[in-house]
Amino acid sequence: MGLLKRLWQGFVGGADFIQLVNERFILEDKLLKITIPISNIVARQLPKEVNYPYRNRYWFNTKQKTHTHETYVHIYTRVWMYLPIVGIFPRSEYRMLSSVFRIKKT
Repeated sequence: MGLLKRLWQGFVGGADFIQLVNERFILEDKLLKITIPISNIVARQLPKEVNYPYRNRYWFNTKQKTHTHETYVHIYTRVWMYLPIVGIFPRSEYRMLSSVFRIKKT
């Protein structure tokens, strides 16, 4: 019974921690290095900004976004999808895991 339950409720895919990518971001005088798994979603890659002069008020104010009580500048997002082992359409459940990096104003 346990095997059937795992097949019914289990998921495959997601982050593969064997295939990693190194991302680098310059935060004025600091270097931020992120090692993160490659995404399993095929998507168009937008040009990535590398230098973030976050102490410059003009730069921060022009790039900032506000969500509820947070004011931030988005740096990087990575997303992974998990698919059901046994998909029964149209009720199949999909799962998503995301990692978002931001410079937050406090």
